Amino acid sequence: MPRTIDIELGGRIMALFISDNGNGKTVAAASFPGPIKFFDFDGRMQPVKKFYPRRADIEYITVGVENRGSEVIGLLEFCREYEDLQGNCPWATVVIDSLTAFTACSVAFQMGIKGAGGKGKKLAGGIQVPTWDEFNGETSLVQQVLEVSKILPCHVIFTAHPIEKSVSDGGNTLRKARSIAAYGTKTPSLVPIYFNEIYQFGIEPPSAPDLPPTRFIITQPTGRDMAKTALPLPPRIEITNRQLYPIIKDVCEAHNLKLQEVTTNKVEKQPVL
Repeated sequence: MPRTIDIELGGRIMALFISDNGNGKTVAAASFPGPIKFFDFDGRMQPVKKFYPRRADIEYITVGVENRGSEVIGLLEFCREYEDLQGNCPWATVVIDSLTAFTACSVAFQMGIKGAGGKGKKLAGGIQVPTWDEFNGETSLVQQVLEVSKILPCHVIFTAHPIEKSVSDGGNTLRKARSIAAYGTKTPSLVPIYFNEIYQFGIEPPSAPDLPPTRFIITQPTGRDMAKTALPLPPRIEITNRQLYPIIKDVCEAHNLKLQEVTTNKVEKQPVL
């Protein structure tokens, strides 16, 4: 039986990157070991090309509600491909970019099925709106993808966008907090459970007109932001014009920890759909 004393920190990373749009999540994910496969739900891979113009070991496929040819696959095809990674994973890093758009795609897919059958809730103007059935379906699909992710033999990164909300302290006081944005209400509470590494990405204005803005990640929780790490990382890491993965690797090696580079081991299969 495994014992916690035998756990070696480092190895495979499963991380959740959270930030507003444009703060560098996708570019940071692309700094991880290759070959890398992006499942691009956002439809925004141009920043990776700009930051890594000569890197040839990054592949991507855009995911939408339906298959639209060789460069856009449908949600069902994504589920089959992701599930098959358990039997044959040729990637050193797999990225879901972003979880927020993934949940929107899931809900839209389910609404499309209902709409085709003339079912589902509609507003007076005829616009179809999601119900609890779609929200529950979203949560179930996200959970199944996370279950597959936790046993894949490679680094796995999810990106997500934050949403601000008011949280009660148990009394009459409300405080501001941020969680991940998703269509349904269950997914934001479910997702963080699966990750040891959760990084908040931030950006600060430049200190002079000729300087770039300062980009950084937070690895420890703040007053309103969720973050955590099981690695010996500092609470704040500046990543302005720097690649994230080499920074993490250097910190780990300074503490005699080794991160996983490339593996294509097979694992016991878990179903997605």
